[in-house]
Amino acid sequence: IRRENMNTLVATAPPPYTQWQYFELTGIVHCPCLFTTENGGIYFFGRLSLKNTELSPAYQEFALFRWTGKSAEKVLVLMSGALVDSSYSGICPVTGTKDNYLVSYYFGTPHQANIYVATIQI
Repeated sequence: IRRENMNTLVATAPPPYTQWQYFELTGIVHCPCLFTTENGGIYFFGRLSLKNTELSPAYQEFALFRWTGKSAEKVLVLMSGALVDSSYSGICPVTGTKDNYLVSYYFGTPHQANIYVATIQI
């Protein structure tokens, strides 16, 4: 995933990784953390920055997305707000469960930020 033209592009290619397809997402997804599920689903967490307008300051969501093969579908928003920062997500499966995952990330302002841990079910 890379940023170009103020939107995120997702690039995919089969081996030997010489013919790439690009898919443009709405908004910018910073610091994505990609993972797969047992049933073959492809997901990622990241900080979604929505474009600024004259009426609204920078607004961000720390969200879970499901990759459909051509686009990203927002599944869950864990935190959101204007003029905040979030990033550095991590994810791991919860041992002994089928669809539960632990997610960690930080969220806050330049003056106060916290680290959060959440259990989600996919």
